[in-house]
Amino acid sequence: MDRYTDRFYRSFGDHNRLVYYHVVACESDLWIGIDASSANDSLPEAALELTVEARSDVLKAIEESPDFRTALSPLEGHPSFPQPMTEASRKAGTGPMAAVAGFIADRVNEGLCSLFSPKKLLVENGGDISAWAEDEIRVGIFAGPSPLSGRLGVTVPCLGQRRGICTSSGSVGHSLSFGKADAAVIICDSAALADAYATAAANRIHTRSDLTVVIEELKAEPRILGSILIFGEEIAVAGGCPLYARREEP
Repeated sequence: MDRYTDRFYRSFGDHNRLVYYHVVACESDLWIGIDASSANDSLPEAALELTVEARSDVLKAIEESPDFRTALSPLEGHPSFPQPMTEASRKAGTGPMAAVAGFIADRVNEGLCSLFSPKKLLVENGGDISAWAEDEIRVGIFAGPSPLSGRLGVTVPCLGQRRGICTSSGSVGHSLSFGKADAAVIICDSAALADAYATAAANRIHTRSDLTVVIEELKAEPRILGSILIFGEEIAVAGGCPLYARREEP
């Protein structure tokens, strides 16, 4: 899995239409795209400050309760816990840290939208995206060793609303997963929630036959706007976010 740590999947972004900035704060490695008309030299500093603030909230929760870092199921609410993480955990049935990357991406998204009023903004944190757009966004899907990896993308209607597009995998990355999915992509109205649901879905996929069972359960969850599950050459799709075939860069 180490061969994916260079984050080459970031080349899947639409570089012709967005200006990108790279922001790093300890383990948080963010790739931020914004429409060219809203690009600003002060954005990286603002994004770094927002990232540090969000991380501080998470670290405070861990200091208050070490279980916050290690729990694999929802915890009782506590004043020091970031509410979006505990709510996402409760809804998806995961530990709160399953939502941490999405939570930080959402916080940076919210802050940058307030500061720069963009037409389009993507905040990607380790493969988990918090997006805002006047119209829609198009995101490529990276699924590790699957032959479908990099060949598909998903169109996500935003229409002035925030959207979270998050991926969990048993074959890619360092995050804990109990399953063997090459990709479980979940789209919700927040990245924290999508992050937790993606973790829960990926945990349950061990064989190709699991795709059918899990996708049917995801279809029944009204908080989920779209789902894409990939296991080898097999794919299961649900929701209102259509797939498209990606073309290789010349």
